[in-house]
Parts: sequence; C-alpha cells; structure tokens
Amino acid sequence: MSSSDDDDFINRKFVKKTRGPEFGTQTAKVPINFVSVGANHSETASSATNGRNDKNGNGVARAAVKPEFEKYTKGFGSKYLEKFGFKDRLGKTGTGIAAPIQAKQRPVGMGLGFDNVDTKLEPKQKATKKPPSVKPYSRQEWRRDRPAQQVVYKTVQEMLEERRDGKIPGAATVMDMTSARGAKLKTLGQHYDVDEDEDELASVPLPSLLPELEHNLKLIVQLSESELGKLERRRLMNDHEIDALITRQNIVQSKITSGAAEIGRLEKVQAIVTTFASKMQGSGSSRLSLNDAADVFESLQHRFQQEYREFSLEGLVSSLIFPVMNESIAAVDILSSYGDLPALFQRWRLLLPTPIYDNICDRLILPKLRSSLVSFDVVDDGHELAPAIDAWTPALFTSSLNTVYDTVIIPQLLRFAEKCNPLKAPTHIWAHPWLPVLGEERLHSVHESIIKRFMRSLVAWTPDDSKALDALMPWRTIFRSRDLNRILTGSIIPKLRQSLSDQLLQMGSPVVDMPAVHWCLSWQPLIGESAILDIFEISFWPRILKSIQSWISKLPDYAAIISWYRSWKGQFSDNFMCLPRVRQIFRSILVLMYDATTGKDPVSTLHRFLQKIDSDRLLRLQNSSTPATSIGEDTFARPAATFATDDDNTILSLRDLVSRYAEMNDLEFVPNVKFGRYHGKQIFKFGTANIYLDNNCIHYTPKGRMNLDEWHAIGLAELVEIAKT
Repeated sequence: MSSSDDDDFINRKFVKKTRGPEFGTQTAKVPINFVSVGANHSETASSATNGRNDKNGNGVARAAVKPEFEKYTKGFGSKYLEKFGFKDRLGKTGTGIAAPIQAKQRPVGMGLGFDNVDTKLEPKQKATKKPPSVKPYSRQEWRRDRPAQQVVYKTVQEMLEERRDGKIPGAATVMDMTSARGAKLKTLGQHYDVDEDEDELASVPLPSLLPELEHNLKLIVQLSESELGKLERRRLMNDHEIDALITRQNIVQSKITSGAAEIGRLEKVQAIVTTFASKMQGSGSSRLSLNDAADVFESLQHRFQQEYREFSLEGLVSSLIFPVMNESIAAVDILSSYGDLPALFQRWRLLLPTPIYDNICDRLILPKLRSSLVSFDVVDDGHELAPAIDAWTPALFTSSLNTVYDTVIIPQLLRFAEKCNPLKAPTHIWAHPWLPVLGEERLHSVHESIIKRFMRSLVAWTPDDSKALDALMPWRTIFRSRDLNRILTGSIIPKLRQSLSDQLLQMGSPVVDMPAVHWCLSWQPLIGESAILDIFEISFWPRILKSIQSWISKLPDYAAIISWYRSWKGQFSDNFMCLPRVRQIFRSILVLMYDATTGKDPVSTLHRFLQKIDSDRLLRLQNSSTPATSIGEDTFARPAATFATDDDNTILSLRDLVSRYAEMNDLEFVPNVKFGRYHGKQIFKFGTANIYLDNNCIHYTPKGRMNLDEWHAIGLAELVEIAKT
C-alpha cells in the first residue's frame, strides 16, 4: 500500500462527514489521531510488500506475518509507524520493546511499585446493605404499552387557523423559532392574541421562505455598514490632518511674522548703536556726555532687552564709554571738586554688569582716590574728606571701599590715636566725622586706643579740672557701656569720692562753700543719677549726719545751726533736692535736730539712719541683674529704675542683711564660739572684727577685745573697710 493509499484510507475511514438538509455535504479536512481499540478484523493482508524502495530502487519485501500487537487489526498501526522509521523495535538503535505494554488489571489497594502483579490481596469485607423495599407493581405508574409522544411541526399560520376553528386551545404550548436570541417556549395566546383582527394578523411577519437569500442580504447590509464606518473614519482622519496642517500653517505664519518683527527690531538696534558709536567717537561738543550715554544704554535695556542680552551690548563700554570716563575723572579733583561725578558713576553702576563696572573702579576711581588721600591729612582734614568719601560710597563696591579704609584711612587714625592726649586735644573733633563713613565696628580699634589714652591721662587728673568731663561727654553715646564704665569706675568715681571725703563741712560757718559737691553734681549727666547718689551715700551723707550729731550733743547755739543748715542746703539744686533718696537724708538731719531739742539720745537715731542707708543700698544691689565689683560700677551700669526704692516693701532682717553684705565682699560671717554671747546676744565674727546685733543696730569691737566700753555702733560700709584690714 502506497502513502497516497494510506491518506485515502485515513480520509475514508476516520474523517467525519456532516450532512445538512440545506447546506449540502461538507467533509472535514483535518486528520484525526487514531488509536487501535481492538476492532474486528475483517480483511486480510493482500500484499507482501509495502511499496517502499531501497537505495537501488528495488522493492523491499515485507513479512507476511503481522506483528503480535496487530493481531486484531488490519495493520494500520505498523504502516503508520513505518512512515516514521519504525521497523521491529522502538528506539533510535532498535533495541527497545517490540510489543506494546499490555494492560493488566491490578487488585484493589495494590500500588504501582508492587512487583508481583498477579498477587491478589484479600478483599475487604464490605458492609452488607439492607435491600431496598420493593413497592408493589402499579400499572398506573408504568405502562409499557404507552405510545410515544409525537412531535408535530406547524407554521404560525396553520396554528392560527386551527385556533380559529377551535381545534386547539389557546393555552397550547408552541416553540417560537423566530426570536433572534434562539428558540423560546410560549403559549399560543401569549404569543399571538386570538382576538386580533384580520389586519393585525396580516401584519404578523411570516417566516422567511428563502433563508439563504435573507442571510446573504444581511451579510451585504453588514458589509455595507462596515464600509460606511471605514469611510467615516477615513473622513475624520482627513479632517484631523486638515486641522493639523492649518495649525502648522498658523505656526509658520506666526514665525514669519515674529521673524519680521525681530528683523525690524534688529535694524532699529543697529541704527541706535551706529549713531551712538559715531557720536561717542566725535570730539568737542559733538561727543555725547556720560549722562546722555547713560540715557542711550538705559533705553536699550528697557526697549530691547532680548537683543541687549543676546548681543552683549554692554561690551560697547570698553571701547566707547571708558575713554570718556577716564577724561572726566582726570579733569577734576576726586575729593574736593568732584561735582555730580559720583552720581553719574552710581548710575553707570546700576546699568553695567558687576565685572565690567568693577574693572572700571579698579582702573579709574580707586587709583585716583588713593593718590588724593595721600595729599590730605586724614586727622586734620577729616571734616572735608569724610563727606567726600561718603559721596563716592554709592558709586563703589564694598570690597573696594574696605581696601581703601584698611590701607589708607584707619592706619593714619590709629597712629594719631596712640599718641594723642584727650584732655589737651579733644579726640571727638577728628574721630567723630569718620564715624558715619567707617562705622563703629571698623573704628573699634581706634576707639580702644583712645580709651587707653583717656585712662592714662586721667591718672594725674583732679576733680576740679572740667576738661575731663568736656572730653568724655561727646563719647557718651559712642563708647560701649562697658568701655565707658571702665573709665568712670577706674579714674573718675574714686576721685570724686575722695574729694567729698576731703571736703570741709564748715560746721557753724554762716556762709558754706563746698566746691566738691558742685564737682560731683556736674558729672551727673555722664555718670547717672543713681551713681551720684551712691557716691554721696558712701562718702558724704554719713559724715554730715555724724558731724551734726556731734555738734548738737554739745548744747550749741540752735540759731547758728539753723543758719548753717540753710546755707548748706543751698549748695544743692532744686532738681537734686526733689530726689526721694536726698529728701530722706534731709529728713534724717531734721529728726536728729528734733531729738536733740526734745532731750532724746541722738546716737541711736544716728545709727538707725546709717543702717537704713546701708540696707537700702544693699537691697538695690541685690535687686540688680548682675553683681557689681564696686558701688560706682553697679550704679552706672544699671538704671536706677531696677533698684529698690524707699517705697520697696521687701522685709529683710538685719542678720540677713549683714550676711549678704559679707557674701558680696568675700568676708567671713559666722558665730564666734570662743566668745559666746554678750548680754544674751550672739557674737559673730565679721572678717577681722567681732560684732553683735541688737535693736536693729550693729555693735562693733576690735578683734581680741571684750571690754564693755569698747563696743560701739557702726555702719555696714565702715564695718566692711575695718573687716578687710
């Protein structure tokens, strides 16, 4: 049998044919895989060869005996395998099995790995089921002679005619095959109303008698609709392409328009630059001034910003503007007759880029400025130079000005400050004009030199010389508070205290003249009110109170005391007398006089007043923000509003007051265990002195003495001075 015969055999035996009453006969063209299943063998092999040829073209004989596995077939399997190279055995080298694997039924529960297949396992005992109860046979439930149901196919028209004739009921079930979604079961009355008129029945669509034609028409309609859809999509695409072309046309047109406008702007810029260059290269009155040239550049920057940046028109400055600027600066004195030249350069600074203008400053302005400063004296001509430098400041960069300040001006000021005498030649005359130009921070080194010269000059100063006050007063708002406080506490306040301590009180004199009081009061605007009052409370008020107490204890002439008091009170101004702390002192003097006239002992009153002065001053120190190294420093460094006043309601015991005072002055204040008590009062060690507290008064005796006569009242300020020695 040849290969073509095999194909015909396969198509004839194993291709399914489907016939239809309407579409004719169609034969499947796809081959079907075949497996031999043991069909009855009805034909015998009639040929001993398979039609194949060897290499020489001779036929190869085929065995007449079929293989064992084709005993029940017609030999199709071996023929089909021989087409793929099979001879007698499987495998590439022909060493595989020659017969198919035989299927053997395995016992229940035996796994695949069990060697002996024939071994049978003992079957499991199945549970016996109760036989179902058999109902008696009923002929009504099952009849074998029941006829089969007949299916009759009728058209709608036939069904309606039979319905009119009454042959079938209206509830008869019909299958509607005209639905687009498939067949549906309905009742005849549900599908067609039996009461319809003839016209309505005539309008019912009848089933098509030409389904092939109807199908073709539907296909034609669908193809037409599809073609119309394609044409519509193509039309939309054409519309989109037209819109895109119109958009591109508009863009190109706008580019053409903008290009023409740019060409026009470039022509205008070219005309302006050409005219500007010709005028700047001229001579005499035909040349443009710096102000007119600045107008041209400003117009180019505002009207033609893009072209100005694109073509770097500021480069014209190097070739056209620079020579004019050089001639303008060379024609004037930059520090005396500069005129409006700084304003013009300031305008060009705003117009030109920083690198270009910085180059102009380095090449034109700064060399001229340095050479002019050399010909002037910075100290003597400060009133003239400072305004000139200030006028050129807006036209120069900060870095350029700092170079001039650090190399020319400040070194000259510093050299003069290190050798000046502030009391003979006031320093503010030559230093203050440079303060707005250079600033306080830059002049700090100069100020430090002036402060050192002040302190050196004040060593030999006396309070009766007012030159120190006149020299320091202009620096009150210039010097830092720390620096000014250092001058006052180191050189001024101690000498003012000493002058008040040395001042004669002139007790009993009808005319009192105390110049030290006037000297101290004259420093009040610089030192401050609180510091002046502290000076009086430390060096003057205690002396006055003690002198008055000693005077009135000897039965003096009260008329002379009153005359002296009035003359002494006239030494102070009305504003000074209105101060609360000053009024308290004068009240204390009047109380002492009153106690003397009434026969009371003024000693205890005196010590109470002295203790009140010390305690109030200590409270003010405690309420201040930071501890002070001295009374003068504290009162100057802090405003009087931060101190406790006479109206302060703070309650502080005398022992606490003495303890704080000892802590502030680094003195020892502990009970003296060796001496114990005196009249029931604890004796304390206060530095090198022994004290005890009684009746809000401090009683003192020198160290090592315990005689009753040696105890006497003392104030805190005096006690501190004794305890430190």
